[in-house]
Amino acid sequence: MILTLLLIFLTANSESTPSHGISLAQYPSSPKHYNEIKETIFKNYDKTKLPSFTELDIIVVNSITHLSVNEYDNAVNVQGAITLIWMDDRLQWSEEHYGNISEIQIDFDDELVWTPRLKISNLKFENVYPIEPFGAIRITSGGYLKTRMHYNAKIGCEFDFSDFPYDVQNCSISMRLLNEDVMFNPVIFKAALSAINLNIAHGKDKTIISNFKLIEVKLDYYVDLQTTSFILRRHAPFIHAVFIVPSFICLILTLSSFLIKRKDTACYLLFATILIESIFYKNISKKVAPILQSGVIPNLFIYFGMISIASVLALFLNFWALRKKQYNLVH
Repeated sequence: MILTLLLIFLTANSESTPSHGISLAQYPSSPKHYNEIKETIFKNYDKTKLPSFTELDIIVVNSITHLSVNEYDNAVNVQGAITLIWMDDRLQWSEEHYGNISEIQIDFDDELVWTPRLKISNLKFENVYPIEPFGAIRITSGGYLKTRMHYNAKIGCEFDFSDFPYDVQNCSISMRLLNEDVMFNPVIFKAALSAINLNIAHGKDKTIISNFKLIEVKLDYYVDLQTTSFILRRHAPFIHAVFIVPSFICLILTLSSFLIKRKDTACYLLFATILIESIFYKNISKKVAPILQSGVIPNLFIYFGMISIASVLALFLNFWALRKKQYNLVH
């Protein structure tokens, strides 16, 4: 069943989609056959009931077109389109009896057929329903239905910045079936991920998302829940120049102060080192404000703090050595 639905989907994608109703260029029969099909399949149709299958396969194809990471709000903004494919054996007809018409379209807003309804279950704000249908519902003579929806959602995501700037974040968008009649039926909720296209305008996939790099996409589904997970690694190509090198230089200056025979010179050097560190840490705090707001102290910051403590301790020891030398000279 699932393979059949996927074949239908691929075949449907390879064909041009008529914008409204039936294209007579594609279906040379008269509109009379089209109306007869609608009268036949909808005559005793009850849209409040599930398709008459012991197991109902629903394919959800999630094509994601945009991702952005909001570290301040612990959220990911996701835009995309959803393609739904399912089968309803009550909506079948014999093509040879109706002018060889193999497919018809109905307006989604007409609400003529039973349709799977989806909800994004891990929204940042629960009172928002971002999934909206667009276009039509296509019905084939074999009873297969296909429609599309689009969404623009803000997904809540728990970021872990403890390994900054080498942190890896795992965020996901979860979609659940809302149909109440599904809850008491053995429905199989199948899912397929057809595309991750994040840079349509440039004709190629975009992998750099805000300050992160998209390294993997995972898809899981169970009964009435589909989850698409995004594995994001922080993209920090200049991290060594911006963070590591300045702190390493300060550490070298601190250690060098103990090799200087003139302790007054060593104290001046350490004063300058501490001043550089304060300016450096001030600039860092601006760059990593979202991380500091989360209340998590990254391991790298602990390393920077240890260097600062070492500089202050070195200044104290050198100043003590200087005062001791001055005291010995006086006495």
